[in-house]
Parts: sequence; C-alpha cells; structure tokens
Amino acid sequence: MKKTEKFIVLRDKNTGSYIQNYKNNEGAFTFSARLISEIQDAATNLIDSIEITENDGQSLKALAQGLGCEILVVEAEYTLKTLDGKEPKDLMEEIKEAKRKHVENFLRGLLADNDDDYDTMEEV
Repeated sequence: MKKTEKFIVLRDKNTGSYIQNYKNNEGAFTFSARLISEIQDAATNLIDSIEITENDGQSLKALAQGLGCEILVVEAEYTLKTLDGKEPKDLMEEIKEAKRKHVENFLRGLLADNDDDYDTMEEV
C-alpha cells in the first residue's frame, strides 16, 4: 500500500539541519532551537498551515526568518507492508461503509412508523 504525505519542515540555512523543536526563553527576546540532521525526526506541520495562519502565513515565515531557517515542502511517499512483507488491508473503505450504514440506520430510526409505540402506551 502506498501513502503520500505533503508537509512542511524548517531547515537551517547555514547547517542544513532541521528544527526538531524550539522554545521561547522567558525574560528575554530570544529563543533556543534544537537542530537534528535527520529529516524524519524534524518537527512537521501541515502544508495548509501556511495558508491558515494570519496574513497569508506571515507568522510562520517570520518564525522561520527568526530561526535562520527556510520553509521546505516535503512530499513523501511511504510503502506500507506487514512484518511478513504483505500489503496491509485498506481499512478506509470499511470505515466509510460502516459510517454510511450507521447514518442510514439512524435515519431509518427517525423515519420509522412509531404507531406501535403509541398503541402500547394507550393499552397501559
């Protein structure tokens, strides 16, 4: 099973290392950042976060600039296999079908003829 993801990371412009985390230093206008060399351990964010943040991503761009980093878009493709090398079962279709059946049953319950309930109540 192949899975493709698209996300962003921050890379230091001088060393090529990736930001794993950063912290604002209390009582000062400074911050510290932890850098790592392996991209799989880097802090990630959704690509949409650039568009979601105020002023068309200016806060993320300002953070990157303050950290001396550039924003990189990562497009990664994963191949998923079970331990024995087989392709895992795709559960997404089963989940969608279960949700559809649940909604269908809920609507049937709402639209069902409730005359039987009223007849039972009158006999009491």
